[in-house]
Amino acid sequence: MTKWKLCSAILALAIAFACVAANSAQAQSIPVVAVGSSALFPSGAIASVSNDPVRGTSTPLCGSRFWTGTASAIDARKSLTSPVIPDEGGNLWVAWDNDATPTVICAYLSVDTIVGQRLFFGLGSGSAGNATLSIPTSACTQATRGAKVAFVWETTPNLPVAVWNALQGGNSPNADCSGSTTSAPVHFNVAFTDVRPEDAQFIGNQRVLCNDANSSAFFPPDDKSCMGFGPGISSPGTAVVSSYSSASAQAVAYSFTGTDPISGTAIPASRVISLGAEPVLVFVNASGASSGDFGNLISTGKLTNVNSKTLSAMYTGQAFFTRDLVQGTTPGSIPQVFAHLLQREPMSGTYTVFEWQVIRQRDGFNANSQEAGILGPSQPGYTSACFVQSASAFPAVSCSNPLSFCVGSNCALRTRVIGTGQMVTTANTNSLSNTLGYAFWSLGSFGNKANIRYLTLDGVDPLFPSYSAHNGVFPGGVASQGTAAILAAPAAGQCGGYFNGDGGATVTSFTCNAYTLPTFDGVTSGSYRAWNELRAAYYGSADQTPSFSPLNIVGFIRGAQDQAAPAPTARIPDIFPAQYCANVACSSTVDPLQVFRSHYTIGGVTANNGQQGSGEAGGDVAGTILNAQTEIDAGLLGNSFTAWVQ
Repeated sequence: MTKWKLCSAILALAIAFACVAANSAQAQSIPVVAVGSSALFPSGAIASVSNDPVRGTSTPLCGSRFWTGTASAIDARKSLTSPVIPDEGGNLWVAWDNDATPTVICAYLSVDTIVGQRLFFGLGSGSAGNATLSIPTSACTQATRGAKVAFVWETTPNLPVAVWNALQGGNSPNADCSGSTTSAPVHFNVAFTDVRPEDAQFIGNQRVLCNDANSSAFFPPDDKSCMGFGPGISSPGTAVVSSYSSASAQAVAYSFTGTDPISGTAIPASRVISLGAEPVLVFVNASGASSGDFGNLISTGKLTNVNSKTLSAMYTGQAFFTRDLVQGTTPGSIPQVFAHLLQREPMSGTYTVFEWQVIRQRDGFNANSQEAGILGPSQPGYTSACFVQSASAFPAVSCSNPLSFCVGSNCALRTRVIGTGQMVTTANTNSLSNTLGYAFWSLGSFGNKANIRYLTLDGVDPLFPSYSAHNGVFPGGVASQGTAAILAAPAAGQCGGYFNGDGGATVTSFTCNAYTLPTFDGVTSGSYRAWNELRAAYYGSADQTPSFSPLNIVGFIRGAQDQAAPAPTARIPDIFPAQYCANVACSSTVDPLQVFRSHYTIGGVTANNGQQGSGEAGGDVAGTILNAQTEIDAGLLGNSFTAWVQ
């Protein structure tokens, strides 16, 4: 897929230089400081510490050393609002080449897609730049491995002080990272995202922030064009809170072009590059064995597929029972069992994709929304902090935020989870049977999740040529995965080991036994409806040429795509790459993804599908799936398939 320029100006370029000039010495050795999508978090980690199977190199992109833990991002405009903008916590991985004197360091903080774009594009006053990465000193004394990325061996449980100093601009002389008298944390230089910047800002962030004082959660047609969590400019607004923990997500105003709405600083030119396609899976907790439970419906062969229109009805509070997902049964033959739907926070790229490709589909009722029937903070009757969240129990009362949607005394029919990890973990929890959820596919997210099964969507499998390949079952895991370097061989149906293994000399290499890895046939054929292209946004007025030594952002992206290249064999089974290197020098690329989504004009950005020799522009998350050849042929007559909405 092609790339495009969002904006350019001499002043903007000067600001882009100012964002990195204060730390130029570190920028040479820290080529990737990423923030954003949890969907790309595992794939990026695997690429950072792995050899390149396409270019045939033996040196990992970022080095052979690897650590995970938790950290925060500090919005550059934090002190410009009242109250201040809260720091945004998330999982962090760091890869580097040498503990004592690192020369290459890469880091990735996982947060919501739209939050990640806000942190990347939101600029402070003057030359303050964008958000910075804040790593606590406790990372340097962490006693156990963080285990934030499955199937990547963490070479150390604690972050070396030299690496911490480099990322924090510190000068600590101590192994516990104490005693630093300087602080100049690195700025983020790339945002990984599930949705294009236009969609993230205009149908994502602005929709969350704007206020509507309508007294009813349903206002026909219920498009929920305003969720009421604003204002987001003079103050950060209201956080969206998890129903199962204290986790939350914060919406704050930002812009990816023009000037920052809070600081007034001009935003520099940026580029967007496609990494590849990734499907959203629909899955259920199959642990329940009683009649009408999802587990019983699956074991008896009644439930293998879900109709997208039925999902739309259920996620808008118009259908409630497990049996509503079953097609072709005699009415009344399955007992009434309430389903418990898990939905993401609206700052999530996964939420946005599911909202516009499944819930709001044009061939159903496109005024539907996952927020239907849920009161926002600006609406009368809104309630908050109504119950104490538990990771192992459904809430028993009605509440707006944290969410618990009730019908009579039957509660938790729709609840909120924050992040892909919490979505999958909650759905897999034994005590939370009959849950229904959705998430972007990742082997690291779904591996060893024995209680959940994915379903085909409108009869199409998202991962394999046929559902019979594994019947919705995810691979099991081996004992001590993540805590021991040397592991037993996986049993049938299991995957184990590490992508950065050395064949078992010191670290067991990744392998699966009687479990084939995804080929994404439903996505590449254009038949599966719920998928999106994952992208990276970085500053610059021109496209970067990939460089591997020294490493730059596009070099890192090409390396990740090479890991997922379908030929000869994909090593990372998480994405279907939009491009990958065609030769050792990567002087040209192979472009295997030959479907795209129609683009539409939004937020003043004119649509361009990017298939006829010019760059992409406009939104596409709600676009119809089309073949690239069809668009190219249309161009012969001066036509383009823009504004075709799914």
